Amino acid sequence: MAPNSGKRREFSFRTRQQTWDSLQHPDRPLDALIVGGGIVGAGCLREMALRGLTNVLLIDKGDFASGTSGASSKLIHAGIRYLEQAWERLKEGRLGAAARDFWFVVEASREKKTLKKLAPHLIHTKRIHLVLAN
Repeated sequence: MAPNSGKRREFSFRTRQQTWDSLQHPDRPLDALIVGGGIVGAGCLREMALRGLTNVLLIDKGDFASGTSGASSKLIHAGIRYLEQAWERLKEGRLGAAARDFWFVVEASREKKTLKKLAPHLIHTKRIHLVLAN
């Protein structure tokens, strides 16, 4: 949705300059400004739209999803790597760091469940084989 408008308008490379010009003299202040067009910024924009905010601006130094999150593996995981790090830090006696890593795994698992509920058509189980040896 274009800024300062109550109805849908095209937003594309063709209308980018017009949209930018309208930001120079806003009729009303922005509801929110999101810096970064990666997965987190896009997710924030989506959430705000679902909550009824209509005057939100998302800016990025490049194009949307052009950075790291746009080139990711698209795997949704539960942070198992951090579980291993928690164990290593626990053995080193670094209880605070171990606890942070462990709670990261717990939170990642919760987020994975939430995503599965919100978008079951996008979340598919992928088998991964691990070879364990000394």
